Amino acid sequence: MNHATIARAPRSILILTIVLSTVSCAHWRQQWVGPEMVVRQHQPKEILLTRRDGTQLVLRNPAVVPDSLIGAVGEERRAIALKDVDHLSLRRGRSFLPAFLIPLGVIVGLGVLFAATWD
Repeated sequence: MNHATIARAPRSILILTIVLSTVSCAHWRQQWVGPEMVVRQHQPKEILLTRRDGTQLVLRNPAVVPDSLIGAVGEERRAIALKDVDHLSLRRGRSFLPAFLIPLGVIVGLGVLFAATWD
């Protein structure tokens, strides 16, 4: 390998690590009870709603009204009829801590590697 390739490798590794760590620990978990029960019991900040036609949307600050699920999609308020909801998923896991610690570990590891090979 030439020096330019070696110089680019740590940067590429760091970028890949950051991208992978931000998506690694947080995930959507499907709920097996009705939408009304999920929203009332968990009071989530956001839900992934899957409609009967297969389309999905992330609904922030969801609430249940008599026959609909209401919340924000982007800057827009939406109401989705409960009969049109196939299922809900809740976000589980923490993405902040791994997103911070994994790149920090890579940076420290690269620093140790460079210190050990410094001429």
